Amino acid sequence: MWQIKRKDRKTGEEDTIIEQPRSAMRPALTPDGKQLLYVTRHETESGLRLRNLETGEDHWVRYPVTRDDQEAIFSRDLFPGYAFLPGGKEIVYNQDGKIRRLNLESVRDCDFRFPQKFRKTSAQNSISRKEWSRAL
Repeated sequence: MWQIKRKDRKTGEEDTIIEQPRSAMRPALTPDGKQLLYVTRHETESGLRLRNLETGEDHWVRYPVTRDDQEAIFSRDLFPGYAFLPGGKEIVYNQDGKIRRLNLESVRDCDFRFPQKFRKTSAQNSISRKEWSRAL
């Protein structure tokens, strides 16, 4: 159903870099551009996989996670957002309505704890990306 392609902006050529039998979606590159994190399915559950773009090695980093919305009439996205933390060794993602932090090397996760100085209400805090990165 959904696959991940790469497009050369100069030549316009496209090639499929990830083709999974039950779809591949919501790709995110590591900050160094060497790995790609994406969502796919195995049996009836969704999970996160990481592909090394140089070697082609591909493995599960978290399974299962929040189920994707492939069968629904999706109006915003197929899967909740996730993002790499500075350094590219960890991500934050949604699991069962909670924000989780996952170390991609050890594959250990925990609840994401906001730095103390950012635990005020959003109306009290207006921070820049640079301030946020320093706090992590």
